[in-house]
Amino acid sequence: MNVHLAVPDLFRPDRDARDPAAPQRLPALETIVARGRRARGAAASFEQWLLETWRTAGAAPHALVADGGAARAGWWLRADPVSLRVSRETVVPFDASTFALTRAEADALAAHLNRHFADRDIVFEALQPERWYVRAPEPLGRDAVPLAAARGTPIGVRPGAGGDEARLQALLTEIQMVLHDHPVNEAREQAGAPPVNGVWLWGGGRHAPPAARPFRRVRTHDPLAAGLALGSGAAVLPVPEDASRWLRSAGENGAELIVLDGLRAPLAYGDLAAWGERRAALERDWFAPLAEALREQRIGMITLHAIGPEALRVETTRQDLRYFWRRARPLETYARA
Repeated sequence: MNVHLAVPDLFRPDRDARDPAAPQRLPALETIVARGRRARGAAASFEQWLLETWRTAGAAPHALVADGGAARAGWWLRADPVSLRVSRETVVPFDASTFALTRAEADALAAHLNRHFADRDIVFEALQPERWYVRAPEPLGRDAVPLAAARGTPIGVRPGAGGDEARLQALLTEIQMVLHDHPVNEAREQAGAPPVNGVWLWGGGRHAPPAARPFRRVRTHDPLAAGLALGSGAAVLPVPEDASRWLRSAGENGAELIVLDGLRAPLAYGDLAAWGERRAALERDWFAPLAEALREQRIGMITLHAIGPEALRVETTRQDLRYFWRRARPLETYARA
């Protein structure tokens, strides 16, 4: 059994500003990284890493299938509902992890958009309250930034779409105008809830099966990872609460991917306290039990994929753990190396 751990945003971006005398220590993870074989990767978003791993393109149609939709012929985009907030003369998108959106509200807003765009062959599908999709009559948003990478950041700071950026922005602006005074948003504001006054368009593409099947099993809550796994014929399973539960149910051979993406949202919104607490929880619940299982030969290898601005891949076997002279250092030092 080779267990792969995909952990986006494992390294803190402003690590150089931290007090080097008192870094957050993660003994098990630091040992896995120190004694394994490390390879530097190209900086990438989690979504880009997934698409490159499965050797395909177009995030939206793969995620749509995992969310229960039918990727019919045509060009699909994610159209995730957002609350756009003005901050110091800039607009900042907040995703549905920061607010509640009911099934009835999502359906009403999507139906309103479909009535408005009916004569242009633009069709919205709110398959999940927090994840919407749109079928467009022409290619659009192929290179747009995923919402998970853009949330919490003033629009315009990160690169936008490619050559179709102007058309994408025009459509986004029109959608904002359509949603602005909808009764759902008026009721939300009266109740003190943030309005759903826009969508984030990204992941454009046509559906095609992935060219690779890198894992036999994939454990994830992420719809893109699940959709790629389904398209490649891999089993899709939920993520257990911790490694101990996973070890009791894991298969005996083959490569298995576990997506541990709980660090993304707090880092995106600048909640470094929550980010640090969640990273410590990963050490306790996943890295420490897996390192012990590796010593006991219950698994054959741990492959860590640290995905983000500092991308790192580490392969560690039981034999590697015996190399005691490879002394563990604070985790952030490996991001610099």
